[in-house]
Amino acid sequence: MIRNAELNNLPVWKIRFTPRETGQYTLQFYVRNSAGELRTEERKLTVVPEQRASLPLGRQGGNVIVSKRDPRQLELDSGDPFFMFGQNVCWTKNWTPYLDAMHSYGGNTMRIWFCPWGLTIERKNAPGSYDLEEASRLDQLIEEAEDRGIRIIVCFTSHGMTQFAWNDSPYNAINGGPCGRPEDFFTNNRARAQFKRLLSYATARWGASPAVHSWELCNEIDLAKYVWPDDVMRWSREMAGYLKSIDAHNHLVTVSTTTTRFPIEIFADSHLDWIQIHSYGTDVSNLLFERLSPFQTLPKPLVLGEFGGGTESRDDIPDQDGARLQAALWLSACSPSAGAAMPWWWDTYIQARDLYPVLGAARKFLAGEDRRGRYGTWVRKMYGENIEVSGILDSQGGRFYVHKPDWTQNPENRRGVLLTQPQTIELDGLNDGAYKIEYWDAKTGAVFEQQAATAKEGKLPITLSAHPGEYALKVDRAGRATLGLK
Repeated sequence: MIRNAELNNLPVWKIRFTPRETGQYTLQFYVRNSAGELRTEERKLTVVPEQRASLPLGRQGGNVIVSKRDPRQLELDSGDPFFMFGQNVCWTKNWTPYLDAMHSYGGNTMRIWFCPWGLTIERKNAPGSYDLEEASRLDQLIEEAEDRGIRIIVCFTSHGMTQFAWNDSPYNAINGGPCGRPEDFFTNNRARAQFKRLLSYATARWGASPAVHSWELCNEIDLAKYVWPDDVMRWSREMAGYLKSIDAHNHLVTVSTTTTRFPIEIFADSHLDWIQIHSYGTDVSNLLFERLSPFQTLPKPLVLGEFGGGTESRDDIPDQDGARLQAALWLSACSPSAGAAMPWWWDTYIQARDLYPVLGAARKFLAGEDRRGRYGTWVRKMYGENIEVSGILDSQGGRFYVHKPDWTQNPENRRGVLLTQPQTIELDGLNDGAYKIEYWDAKTGAVFEQQAATAKEGKLPITLSAHPGEYALKVDRAGRATLGLK
């Protein structure tokens, strides 16, 4: 006879399913082995509309999906807009403090990795099997993310696993894996089957949670070791297609790259739902434009999934107040992106310097925004006093960031005032009529001035306010109750 205490310590099977539509469902279990097949009695289930008040924040609204109204933006199953805002916390011993911080500043997206120095789901010396204690860490993370309203991008592997961490790879032959060299990871049949097994395990164990934002096949796949780019692109197509075929909850799928020199056709695959680019540097405005603008030809959501002042943690030390972080957040908030730039260096920089208020200020600017069907044009121009205005525009208004590029390239120059005297600029291509202009301080995330202006013959004059620090503009046609589609 097995006592309850012993029973609780035995391995168990659990079925996790989150219906995405209301109506009648049937449930029946099939168990097959060498002795045959056993089926349980069929049961009927009725799924009623979501009762939001009874659900954790991260389950409310359902999955993140590509917008049905605008293929360049995201939304929830419920139809609510979803603009990505958050940060990378790709590995840590304890995610709770980061989740708490994100919840406090209004973040909704976090990105994590499977890697030997983080979540080591796949056992190094037992390829194709999984560490259940590590898997339970992800169980806990997803539960905490649900409670705080955070969606998680789950990245299955990184380019480093074919580079500096190859000796720790469960795909390496010295560890019992199928590959004699790292380049074989993308082409070896057994390696591909082993990776598909990992995808199957992940979708079965964690796919039922709407807190899973996306599955990411590989971090910075263009930096991995491979013989031909086509090998990588074929692997990506195969794995993305396989994920779509096995994920009953149909989460988004992506992959990330770092350079425009790698064929952008990798993102043309219909099984990859959104485009994720990474970039680091001090010339933030030019960096964002150069990295993101080539991908605007593809009608998909586009996000800068990693950003930092440099690729080493010491690179951001001179930027003590987060000038580059602020610029990346506000410039991406005023770009055609489907989310704000997601910063790197979560522990040695953002947490160490308590730069969460910088994130919180940008989040206030984005609160309540609905970008679907809006702002199809990206504009940038330099003005007097070395001021750049960069933003997005349509016939009904726009969103613009006013800053000095020199203040991000050399944070020690971030002294004095942004503008010593007002300057007049002109927007072109707007519908005629009255407009309301709000001025948002980038440090506080608060409106410090409002103006009214009138567009005539498509031209709208705006006076840039003299102000100590960087700020953003919200330009809206007067009388428009919301920013959504009409």
